[in-house]
Amino acid sequence: QQEAARSYELARDFANAARLWLRQGQPAQAARCQERIGKHSEAARLWTVAGEHLPAAEALLQDGDLLEAARSFQRASEWKRAGEAYLQLLEAPPPREGEPARPVRLDEQETRRLAARMFESAGEAQQAAEAYLAAGDSSEAVRILLSAGHTVDAARIHRGLGHLDEAIALFELAGERREALQLKVQRA
Repeated sequence: QQEAARSYELARDFANAARLWLRQGQPAQAARCQERIGKHSEAARLWTVAGEHLPAAEALLQDGDLLEAARSFQRASEWKRAGEAYLQLLEAPPPREGEPARPVRLDEQETRRLAARMFESAGEAQQAAEAYLAAGDSSEAVRILLSAGHTVDAARIHRGLGHLDEAIALFELAGERREALQLKVQRA
């Protein structure tokens, strides 16, 4: 049957090739065939059955299912790509008339926090901090920046929030005495 599946592939009859690959217990081969005919949702399902989460995520992106793509990127430990997919989810337009509706969207703040956690796992401190700030979670943004050694950026967040004592302390810690002095004058 493998030879028959390959023959179908050579004849560009990917639907029958996929069917035969699946019958032989080779979901990854079947997924490749489904992708060739534009059936990305089915390809993603087959990639998942095969335990191949990265190609599943790519297929889900092609299908426009950003939420499931983000989750598949997570399963593949592709943290940065998961974070990007979560943020793209916030920018995605609603489905056009006649298109199938996607699963319920997550809350905007929670989606941004998920993205931030993914960026943090990827070691992308700046992106994580930006996502935490956009979610309204300045304390987490400061925490991640400090843990990554971005003391001046953390001080700027405190300054922007009006937390002058914290900003002064962090500017001094970072050796930014001029910034700290300006804040001390402003506070007085």
